[in-house]
Amino acid sequence: MSNAIGLSQYHEDNLRKLAAYLLSGELKAKFDMTWFTEYDGVVEVWATECGTIGCAAGHGPYASINKLPDETWPKYVTRQFGLNGDYWTWAFGSEWRFTDNTASGAAKRIIYMLDNGLPGDWEVMITGRENLCYL
Repeated sequence: MSNAIGLSQYHEDNLRKLAAYLLSGELKAKFDMTWFTEYDGVVEVWATECGTIGCAAGHGPYASINKLPDETWPKYVTRQFGLNGDYWTWAFGSEWRFTDNTASGAAKRIIYMLDNGLPGDWEVMITGRENLCYL
């Protein structure tokens, strides 16, 4: 394992692939850290349809990181990216919508996490009360 958080090579490769896609500037759907997916203004966090607007994880299928037809987004994130807890929040948490709601910011957070782990003050960064370490 070559990453700072002990993920498998498979998960690291998928995260780096997602980050590269997010940095490409060629997004195939709207980016918004607020929702996994949205239908007519009603939030459907557990929706399984691909083509979601939303957080970085929702762009995974566009980055050619396959999603199973009946798979929920949380299960997809676990299977394809191996993240949970604080790592999941750092990479995909909706809290970022107030501080850095950008595809490039999400990509930089993912790369930072893989290379350095979580910063000790990440929970303060996510609220906007401290400078972002990955910019």
